[in-house]
Formats: sequence, structure tokens, C-alpha cells
Amino acid sequence: MAKKKLPAWTTINTHVTLHHGCTRFNALRIQAGVNPTVGKPHTDFGRGFYLTTPVDQAAQWARRQFLAAYPGGTKTAGGDRPAIVSFRVPLDALSRLPSLAFVRGEPTNDTFWSFVTHCRGGNSHAHPILLPPNDWYDVVSGPVAALPLANRTAIAGYDQFSFHTATAAAMLNAIPRVAPDFAIRLLKP
Repeated sequence: MAKKKLPAWTTINTHVTLHHGCTRFNALRIQAGVNPTVGKPHTDFGRGFYLTTPVDQAAQWARRQFLAAYPGGTKTAGGDRPAIVSFRVPLDALSRLPSLAFVRGEPTNDTFWSFVTHCRGGNSHAHPILLPPNDWYDVVSGPVAALPLANRTAIAGYDQFSFHTATAAAMLNAIPRVAPDFAIRLLKP
């Protein structure tokens, strides 16, 4: 098997493409504007708007969201479908946001697992400098934790970027809603 030729870093060093799996109806809401406060609170990095780099991971999330909304998987109201929303995020803008990043989710990474347990408990990030209720990092990135948390297992090959604050949402909302910077791709149910 021939190796895929990678593009030169100097041609791709300005942006990262992040994907969000959802339903078509939610994709249209996201197109109008990201709002991290509508996210579920008991998640790996707390309430926020979550994206990933692997498009297949976003597709799985989209199908999971679709099946949760429409348990039969085929009948929908108004033509809803699984969808992937893609943002071409400027690295320069992303790098200016106060962030927390975890590289690995191995069982011995107590910092990662303590943070995930804390956030899954419905707590804020408890940023060491900021005061509640505004004690959130703008962005957190790292591996996806599998369930149950007691096993301390990360899902191999899966990552997540969570955007938690109005500042982080404003950065995403400033991205033009046109290709190549933004796209909505509909999937088959």
C-alpha cells in the first residue's frame, strides 16, 4: 500500500478543521450561531459545544443524536437527518483563547481522569485564577473518555475540542458561514 503524500506544513499551518455531529435541525441552529450554554452539563469537559477532528467520529455522533431524537431511525418530522457541521478554525484565533489540553487518556493520567470526573459531576472547570461562575477555560481539548469512568479508558483515535465561553463561541461565530470555512453535510439516516 502506497503512503499518502502529506501536504507541506507551510500550506496547511493556518487552520484546523473541526466537525460536530448533530441533526439537520440542530445544524441549522448552529449555522445561525454557536451557543455553548445549551450543551449537556455532565460531559467529559463540562457544558459546552463539542467538536472533533475525525469526520467519522462526528458522523457517529450525528447518527447517535438522530436515533435519540427518532428511535425508529427512519421516520422524522419535517425531513430531519443526521448531519455534520464543519468549521475551518483559524489556528491564530484558537491559540489566543485560554485553553486546557490533554494529550493522552491512559489510566495513569490522574490529572485527566480527575478533570473528567469533576466535569461529569456537573461542575465548572474551577479555573485556578478565575472566580465562579465564570471559572471556565474557553476551550478544552483531549481524548474522549469511555464509560464507565472507573475503567479509565479513552476511546482510541477519538478526540474532542469543547468550547465553553461566550468568547469561545464568538470566535466560532466569526467564521464565515460559506465554504471552505463552514459546511453542513447531510448523512443518510
